[in-house]
Amino acid sequence: MHRMRRVFFLLSFVLFIPLQGFAWWDVGHMLTVEVARSQLDPAVVAKIEKIVGQFEKDFPRCSTFTTASCFPDDITSMGLSGFKVWHGVLSPYDPDGILSEREKEVINTLVSTNNLHSAITQAQKTLKNPHASGWEQAFMLCFLLHCVGDIHQPLHCIHLYSDAFPSGDMAGHRYRLKGSGFKNIHVLWDSILGLGSARLDRPLNPEDEEWICSFAKEILDSYPPESFPQLEDLDTTHWSGESYHIAVAYVYDGIEPDSTPSEEYTLRGQKIALGQIALAGYRLAILLNELYTE
Repeated sequence: MHRMRRVFFLLSFVLFIPLQGFAWWDVGHMLTVEVARSQLDPAVVAKIEKIVGQFEKDFPRCSTFTTASCFPDDITSMGLSGFKVWHGVLSPYDPDGILSEREKEVINTLVSTNNLHSAITQAQKTLKNPHASGWEQAFMLCFLLHCVGDIHQPLHCIHLYSDAFPSGDMAGHRYRLKGSGFKNIHVLWDSILGLGSARLDRPLNPEDEEWICSFAKEILDSYPPESFPQLEDLDTTHWSGESYHIAVAYVYDGIEPDSTPSEEYTLRGQKIALGQIALAGYRLAILLNELYTE
């Protein structure tokens, strides 16, 4: 009975995690889209702009290809929380061996459905449906743009259980930091370790739009497609697995709770995060080309 109570206690945290919010911040999502744009035929871009342009009246802040990927976070901030589970797939990481095999099994079963994989699959299904309305297409296209980005953010794909976090670190939200300007390790990585912490007004003004385009060009130059031998692997379970292993090897390495990230950790993390944004953008382009190339 004690063991079963512990399982339900741990699950209560897993179920609560999506209510905390998940996302690369706006800059990270827009950069992912701009990387994808560089790989698309102009005719495909025009189709996408037409679809998301249907939101211009109701959601003007996310009615262009560049800004549409911010839509899922926008509706969350408006109080529509039903889709929050689509922003993560939180596999347990237990380096101190505090979870029983039964607890791991139950947690893995819980997080294996209605997650980032579900979101990407459902978006593709809707966008391939010739009977989907224009509004449905716009809605699900925004989620596709967003969730392909999210699944490449390492802390969207892991939940640390340890002696320091016996009930879990809530995907890094409880992993507090000091002296960095970021309250926890999750938001540190959402911000591309400080490189994407700017909060840009949307619709974008010409200056901010140019900044996003220039930033994306730097990413393209630093991380060309040939940098990623795994690029054409379109199995989303492999994508989340890659992010999980990056979190184990790099996100939680070289840092401690309630500490200040070192310069070495920050610089290493920035390179990894930018590489993940590039990879997400290239893979997103493959999906969009499959959907919209005649």
